[in-house]
Amino acid sequence: MIYLDFEKNIKELDVKIQELEEAKEEAERANRAKSQFLARVSHEIRTPINAVLGMNEMILRESTEPEIHKYAFDVKSSANTLLSLINEILDS
Repeated sequence: MIYLDFEKNIKELDVKIQELEEAKEEAERANRAKSQFLARVSHEIRTPINAVLGMNEMILRESTEPEIHKYAFDVKSSANTLLSLINEILDS
């Protein structure tokens, strides 16, 4: 009788171990998918912002009109703020 209980407990433990291994594998797959998603999102969001900053820098360097210079500075400030927020969200 004790032997049967012991054998039953061993089988139950084997089932639980298998379930835990499957749950671990699923969690690892989910973590990889999340990492891949964040890498893609990071690139897709940062690239156009950096392009805007680069083009805006050309305006700042080449424009001699004070009003255009002020607008371009506002764009630079806003884009840098947005980029900082995105960096904080995606890199945390």
